[in-house]
Amino acid sequence: MNKLPFLFAVPLVAKMVARDWDRACHLLACTLDSILNQTDSDFMVALVCHDVPDIPQLKDPRIVVLQAHSKIPQSLGEQMIDKGYKKRLAFAYLRLLGGGWIMLVDADDLVSKRLVEYARKSNAKYGLLIDKGWEFDCQTKKLTFARRFNRLCGSSALFKFTVEELPQSAAQEQETISDKFESHRIWRETANGLNRPFNFIKFKAAVYTINNQQNHSTLMGGVGWKRKFSRFLSFSHTPSKADINEFSLHGLL
Repeated sequence: MNKLPFLFAVPLVAKMVARDWDRACHLLACTLDSILNQTDSDFMVALVCHDVPDIPQLKDPRIVVLQAHSKIPQSLGEQMIDKGYKKRLAFAYLRLLGGGWIMLVDADDLVSKRLVEYARKSNAKYGLLIDKGWEFDCQTKKLTFARRFNRLCGSSALFKFTVEELPQSAAQEQETISDKFESHRIWRETANGLNRPFNFIKFKAAVYTINNQQNHSTLMGGVGWKRKFSRFLSFSHTPSKADINEFSLHGLL
């Protein structure tokens, strides 16, 4: 039986509005290192961007660059809209591949090297949700357990879509099933409401980086008191060799 395509989609901020383009490119390189380290090497990566960064990871033949030709966003709010447009570009590309798995990964997050293998071995009909993960503080170099990870981070779902559930293009006006999944904070509720529930991944499968000068939620003041209190109560630790290997953390240490 043929494997379903598996696509990681990574939207990247435009150079003109990046606070620090070199820093954004470095974080992206770390993200791609974690993706390219998968134990199951049969996958593709779609980097969706206005500007193509000069990083060696893009030489990997599994990475395709989808350039956005939309207007450069001028505000943080417009950047979030732009991110949604780039997400739709990736969905349309998955349609060209024949449908299958897709994981949206922010360009400053890291993923477990076991994700593709785990997904393909699972019996998930509609996708997988990460509700347990890590936060990595780029200043203290510490990992902290992150509860309710899918509420915290957009790099937290592995969707499974058929061709019919995906847009033909980013500009297509007709809404598709994939368009229903907007804010990651309610992905689980959205999936249940559509009668296509997620299965849960049974291990800490992704890393959300903080204090990296690039987080949208931090820049927009989106870190609430509950998250701050949870961080205060959670035990932090220096990444072990196993942690570094699983998430390719070496570029951030």
